[in-house]
Amino acid sequence: MKQYKKWVPIIGLTAILGACNVIPRGHVERQNPPATKQNAPIADGQLVVEQQHNNYYQPLIDDQGHYPPSKNRGLTLTLNSDINLNLFETDLLRLSTQHFSTDQYFIQEGQLLIEETVSNWLGRESDENPSGLNPPEREGTSPLYLASILEHDFYTHNGEAFELGGLTIGLAMNGSYETDEGVQEIPQGEMIEQAQQIAGAIVARIRESDKIGSVPIVIGVYEQADSNDLSGGTYILEGLNQVESDEIEWTSLQEERLLFPLEGGSTDEGNMFRNFQEDVETVFPSLNGVYARAHYMDETLASLTIHVTTKFYGRGEVIALTQYLETAARNHLPDHARIQIEVESLNGLESFLSREMGEEHFNSHVLY
Repeated sequence: MKQYKKWVPIIGLTAILGACNVIPRGHVERQNPPATKQNAPIADGQLVVEQQHNNYYQPLIDDQGHYPPSKNRGLTLTLNSDINLNLFETDLLRLSTQHFSTDQYFIQEGQLLIEETVSNWLGRESDENPSGLNPPEREGTSPLYLASILEHDFYTHNGEAFELGGLTIGLAMNGSYETDEGVQEIPQGEMIEQAQQIAGAIVARIRESDKIGSVPIVIGVYEQADSNDLSGGTYILEGLNQVESDEIEWTSLQEERLLFPLEGGSTDEGNMFRNFQEDVETVFPSLNGVYARAHYMDETLASLTIHVTTKFYGRGEVIALTQYLETAARNHLPDHARIQIEVESLNGLESFLSREMGEEHFNSHVLY
């Protein structure tokens, strides 16, 4: 196992590092000042973990002092790429914040749906598996529409105990399937129709549980991208089921991901990225590549995640590159979107920079 070095004294490196912070690999540095409250037990014996950032939910620690993992953990690995897996989970949290605010709700992962239940639901409907949510096998090849299910549980605290306040269920849907003739695309309209039917069945089954009570259930429908698509998929539908109704109120989501510079060349942001790329590659010609995933919401750029691959010849070069990336980003990239830049080598992540929407300066870190 690789051993990591200890912290480098920041004071002694001020002249070398300039604007970059140096932190050891695998360590995540807090971006905001610590909250005033400390980790402390509350009335029912469970723990409150201090909130690191107002974009993040506070995790609900059980009365044994442990973080309870999802009871169906691992089933999301049925997705076809790490990019889809990451976006399926992180974007579901983003959708959840529209219904369950991070300053009022605590989160636990997948405590209602156990692994056996979810595994059966992901299978095909059959005599042996009557609860399967994918269609039964017919003559020829039938599409597997549903690829994965993800559950997040949100709790409030009433001063004495935690109470379940709502659920979010993510449904990852396949956009294609394999046949003897090759890969066949699933029309999006057909996929949406299937997703809505599956969501209705899941909500009905969840409502049968006496653990739920009168809490809202939010459904997110994620369209999985092809395994070789580096831009990743998007959520295309959001549904809300209130306990007073059996119906799910559906809202279409207008989201798109493009891979710069291979896509989006005609957009303003694509041209900005191309200027950024040319600037950086001119000053550092030994780089192996620079590309970005652009995330659009309602036809407006919401975030830009840039990947810079270097051969990594020395620590000084990484520090210089990281500092120049901030200069080039401020000169070329839009300020109306969240920007994240990751510098990677064969050794893994070397440095990263981030800037929130509307901010001027980047937070930058060099790992060693």
